[in-house]
Amino acid sequence: SVLCLPASFTVAGYAATRITQNVSNFEGGAGYAALWWIVILTCAFCGLSIVVCALLRKRTAVLAVMTVGFAVLSVPTFRLIHELAT
Repeated sequence: SVLCLPASFTVAGYAATRITQNVSNFEGGAGYAALWWIVILTCAFCGLSIVVCALLRKRTAVLAVMTVGFAVLSVPTFRLIHELAT
């Protein structure tokens, strides 16, 4: 569950750029739209991943694969945090 938030942030960031690619850039419209989509999708993906993990708590092999997937998806978020911190 610790890796759900950074993985959700990464997936939401990619999805938000796809959703807002045709939004007008007038007055920063695309930036604001992407920001709101990132917030909404991060909450949705994080909640969904926690629910799926809770439902699959007895299947350790599936949870191990999901944990590896979350770890891989978390790498871009951790890189961004590292770049902002340095």
